[in-house]
Amino acid sequence: QLLKLLGLVKEGTAKHIFVFDQTRLSRNTITKAIISESLKKQKVQLHTYSKMFDFEKSEDVLTFRILEAIESYESALRKARFQLGYISANKKGRFPRNITPYGYRKDEDGFLVIDEDEKKILLEIIDRYLNRGEGTNQIANWLNDTSLPRLSAGAISAIYIGEIMEAIPTPIPPIIL
Repeated sequence: QLLKLLGLVKEGTAKHIFVFDQTRLSRNTITKAIISESLKKQKVQLHTYSKMFDFEKSEDVLTFRILEAIESYESALRKARFQLGYISANKKGRFPRNITPYGYRKDEDGFLVIDEDEKKILLEIIDRYLNRGEGTNQIANWLNDTSLPRLSAGAISAIYIGEIMEAIPTPIPPIIL
């Protein structure tokens, strides 16, 4: 929809764009800069619930950029709070994310517990990676060549093995014990 809208702006068909607030344009800073420059170039006015931005007026451009900077800062703070929340929950043994790391499952209280069926495979993956010096390609090939239970619907890729390794929570629950 955004590309279609930008096409209308470029054609000169759209002269007024209405959004709830300017964060709805894009959360990506570069994309938002491209959009605002397109609006300015085509003399399109941006209407939000509280303000109308006329990009031909330097005061409106300044206000738009100040609000953009504030939104970027707030977004960074929100992201940091989420990360701290994940770390805090993880230290308590909880794993608040939807997809649990391979080798674990969540109990009814959201705590990670060892999945005994996946434990052996995960330990073999870790051993091959850390102790035998095998890369993710070699491990993926080994898993695809064995009759072990499938880790995914199709062939196992090196990327998938890397994702398994990256998803091991920190601090690591005692699966190795």
